[in-house]
Amino acid sequence: MNFIFVLLSTVSIAIALTAVCVYLVVVRQQAKYKTLHSTFEQLEREKITNIHNQSTQLKTFMNMNVQMANGPLAKILTLVNVQEQRKTLNTDELQGMLREYASEMDLTIHEINSKLQ
Repeated sequence: MNFIFVLLSTVSIAIALTAVCVYLVVVRQQAKYKTLHSTFEQLEREKITNIHNQSTQLKTFMNMNVQMANGPLAKILTLVNVQEQRKTLNTDELQGMLREYASEMDLTIHEINSKLQ
C-alpha cells in the first residue's frame, strides 16, 4: 500500500511539475507575442508617418508646380503668341527673352526638385 501511495505521490508531483512547465512556456510565448505585437504597432506607426510625410511633400510639390513653374511657362507662351500675332519683336529680342524665361523655369524646376529630396 505504501508503494502505491508513493507511486501516486510521485505521479502527482510529476503532473504538477509538467503543468508548471507548460504554464511557464505559455507565459514566455505570450511575452514573445506581446513583443512582436508592439514591434508591429511601431512599424505601422512609422509607415503611417512616412505616408503622411510623402503626402505633405506631394501637396507641396503640386502647389509649387502651379505657383512657380507656371509663371515662366506663361511668359514663354506669351512671347510666342506675341511673335506669331504681331511679329513686332526681332529675333534677337525674342531669343534673349526666351532664354531668360527658360532659365527662370529651369531654376524653378531645380528648386522644386531640391525640396522634394
